[in-house]
This record gives sequence, structure tokens and C-alpha cells, in this order.
Amino acid sequence: MMSNDEETDEPLIADRRNFYKVEKWSRDGQRVTESLFAGSSLDKAKRVFDRWAKHRPRNPHDNPPADAGIGRVVTAIKPRL
Repeated sequence: MMSNDEETDEPLIADRRNFYKVEKWSRDGQRVTESLFAGSSLDKAKRVFDRWAKHRPRNPHDNPPADAGIGRVVTAIKPRL
């Protein structure tokens, strides 16, 4: 059985196609510093996030804002314009 999962490295295509994204955000929560995954598979997005979260370095003195969004999986469907 073939899978219809799609992936892209292009942020605009990912937004237009409403793909699930895993992104690394700046500590201040103002910008994406790295795209870790963008594709149509929620299961793969979760695996990428879990693998990244397990291995990311932790500094006990860092207290980023709760909404910094470091490595979040975007699951909300954006309204089409």
C-alpha cells in the first residue's frame, strides 16, 4: 500500500498546504530559527518533535516565556483566505 504523505522544505508551501510543522524557535519566541519538519503526516511530526525534545540541551538557568513555542507541533488548521 502506498502512502500519500507529502513533505516540503519550503515554508510558504507548508503554510499554503496546511501541513503540520515542527519548528525550533528563538529563545525570545519572536522567530523560527530552524524548520525540523513540514508535511502532511501528523504521526511523523509527532515523532520528529519527540526525538528533538528528548535530545535538546537544557540549561537550568534558561526560563523562556511559556509561549516561546520552542519545537511545537502546529495542529490547528488555518482558515483559507
